[in-house]
Amino acid sequence: MLFYIALASIFTAAVLYPIVAYFKDEKGLRKYPAPSIAAFTPLWQMYHNWKGLKFLAVDRVHRELGDVVRLGPNHVSFSSPRSFRDIYGHGTSIIKDTFYDNQAGGNPNMADATNKATHREKRKNLAFVFSPKQITATEPRVMRIVEKLVRDIKIKAQGGMVSDTDRFPVKDGVFDLRPWLNMFSYDAITDIFWSQSYGFLDRGNDDCMAEAADGTLRKVSAMHTFHTNTGFSVLVGHLSPFWFDLVKNKLLAWTFASKSGPYFTGMARHLATQRLRNPPKEPDLFSNLPTHSSEKRPVPMSRDEILAESSVMLNAGNDTTQSALTNTMYDLALNASKQHRLRDELRRHLDTDQLPIASYEALQHVPYLRAVIDESFRLHPPLGTGVPRLTTEPTVIDGKLIPPGVTVSAQAWSLHRREDLFRDAESWIPERWLPDGDDFSDEERRNLKDYVQPFSQGPRACIGRNLAYMELSICIAALVLAFEWTLPHQGAKLRHHERFNCNPVELPIRARALL
Repeated sequence: MLFYIALASIFTAAVLYPIVAYFKDEKGLRKYPAPSIAAFTPLWQMYHNWKGLKFLAVDRVHRELGDVVRLGPNHVSFSSPRSFRDIYGHGTSIIKDTFYDNQAGGNPNMADATNKATHREKRKNLAFVFSPKQITATEPRVMRIVEKLVRDIKIKAQGGMVSDTDRFPVKDGVFDLRPWLNMFSYDAITDIFWSQSYGFLDRGNDDCMAEAADGTLRKVSAMHTFHTNTGFSVLVGHLSPFWFDLVKNKLLAWTFASKSGPYFTGMARHLATQRLRNPPKEPDLFSNLPTHSSEKRPVPMSRDEILAESSVMLNAGNDTTQSALTNTMYDLALNASKQHRLRDELRRHLDTDQLPIASYEALQHVPYLRAVIDESFRLHPPLGTGVPRLTTEPTVIDGKLIPPGVTVSAQAWSLHRREDLFRDAESWIPERWLPDGDDFSDEERRNLKDYVQPFSQGPRACIGRNLAYMELSICIAALVLAFEWTLPHQGAKLRHHERFNCNPVELPIRARALL
């Protein structure tokens, strides 16, 4: 009897507390409009996270209710240009939200660290790893992986299988390009960071090993494990730490969704453990981590720190790259004239011996290639929904005084589609990025520079930006030079499913070999 009374009391409190808090309005947030039940509960965000379309829901809400809306009891979302600088720019007192503490699970990496001093220390550990000099040194490895991707696409274009373990068949000349680009991104990051390429492109599948803390090994599917983990973590990440722990680690601990996080960590643990046991002859990016004491760093990174940073490298190194590649290849297949122009520009700037796989240095002299990549970043930002931040003191955001302790965010998906910033904002037009594009004004080009920030801005901007552009440039150039790309149904829409990043679901496509 007492159990049922206690259960009823908890249920009543869970229902009444948000209603009382809403009308009490201690932080003065009730004046901001909110969709349906969002002002009372995080369930509105969780529902749209579960559907994988929160970025579209938030965009719709901003279009209907204005530049400032309430997405949760303690969450205010902005979509104005000014708000991005106020929230994410340099010199702000705003910090990462407790959402990231939930993701970190007690062992934060550079991306998850909410404390600014902790973040600075962790970023310092990785700054040299991602310096231009170190990124340039990885280029031969990336080119070798791109060569394997081109080899595999030639086989798929002919309707074949790359091996007996190839899981991705061709039907009537059409195959899904997305998993091949994801296998490329996994093979690339595991090679350049740990000198242990997964070899997915050789096998045509994404099976790999995950290592538990006790050394137990388990075979997992990298793509399914990672996407399940990020989707589930974001879904429950909006909950308070108490509810997050209750739901993720207790009520749903038996589900694959809950187990996928430890499995993905196990993937990173296996890579880091093997790399420490068997150092390669040639240096890789891992070589630049302070894993041993030195004059500059008397206290080296701990094993927990190495594991945390390995996890974020495997995360960011595969996901943003594969999403950007898939988005860009879709845009090129959809826009045949732009694809032809890019191919012509590449042929004009490159020597014959640089076809189809050219160095990044050579490709930087092809401005239309960078324009293609940047325009795809504008139309399909990796982070569709705004990443949450937390005010630590009274803060003015786009003219609105926000009290301390409020979660705030600004959505790139909405910003990048503002017609007052970008003419024909819903259209994919690489020419808008070219300095000699006569159809676009200097003001529009300034807007591109100021407001298209696919890698975020400020002290939390993505540290792997240089690596991403290098990989994208070499890979896209090779795919466009080696193949002509068409969609099976011209005008087909590319569907996305938002987890942490906004991921393309699939890209059915045809490829015709040109070389």
